Amino acid sequence: MKTIRVSGDPLLDIRCFLGEGPIYQPETDELHFLDIANGEVHHYNCATGAHEVDVYADHVSCIRLRADQPGFIAAVDRGFAFLPARAPGSSRDAPAPVSYFVKLPDEVHPRTKMFNDGEVDTLGRFMAGTKPARGEPMEGKREEIMWRVDGEGKLEKAMEGLALPNGIGFSVDQKKMYFADTIERTIFEFDYASSGNFTNRRVFHHSPSRSTPGGLPDGLLVDAQDNIYSARFAGSKIIRFKPSGDADLEIVFDDTRHITACELGGKGGSTLFVTTASLTENGDDKNDELVRRYGARSGAVWAVDLSAEGVTAKERFRFKSVASKAQL
Repeated sequence: MKTIRVSGDPLLDIRCFLGEGPIYQPETDELHFLDIANGEVHHYNCATGAHEVDVYADHVSCIRLRADQPGFIAAVDRGFAFLPARAPGSSRDAPAPVSYFVKLPDEVHPRTKMFNDGEVDTLGRFMAGTKPARGEPMEGKREEIMWRVDGEGKLEKAMEGLALPNGIGFSVDQKKMYFADTIERTIFEFDYASSGNFTNRRVFHHSPSRSTPGGLPDGLLVDAQDNIYSARFAGSKIIRFKPSGDADLEIVFDDTRHITACELGGKGGSTLFVTTASLTENGDDKNDELVRRYGARSGAVWAVDLSAEGVTAKERFRFKSVASKAQL
């Protein structure tokens, strides 16, 4: 397996508490990403280097572009919302309000839950999974849900009995779906139909223990060559798999421990943008050795040139709206 080591200066030397969810928008040459814990949506212009931050009153856990409107579909504290392309004037002292498209009732989405990662499927529907809210126990439970919403606001459970649902991706021919469950330490593979249904779940890759040097599967990306990239929380790396399940590339970050997600983009589609989380996210800030090694770049955003690898971006699907029915 080939190794690429990443050191030096990151693209953005910032301190996201929980940097997540990078998406590249080719028509504007912008990278959008989140700091979930702080309710922030970041916008970085790859051509000019301009960096803007919008702050929302609720935690924004995942965003995806819309097919027919500017802005984003988002998984937020209480359900799904449409966010504008920008929220000018927002700040930590004056966060922008969130207008919900669909709210989940408390009995199925209690205050002990929050959303995690998500993805738009081939039919333009948005899926996002839940996880225990900060401070709630994560181990030993299989009670999380992958929710799916369409442009009419129809809400349904796409999967149940999950431990910690995370990244989702689709093969180039749209016949396979990949899904990471962090607590299960597993990337699963499904048969995917044109109807949007997925069946025949099987193990694509499994990490044998939490102490495995490769870390835990977090965000997931599929490129135009059908390679699968797995961001590894607590692993300081991204592992690339072939469709066969064989790992052929690892991208190791010398100065960062918690790799959360990645996205291909930029001119030519061969720049890998990478978000990270702070050591505080899971208590690693109390470990002096980890602080000494990783503290200075914890939470930064990185850019890795993969043009020599011959890979390009496969643009993500976008959410297809039917009608706006925002709930205040």
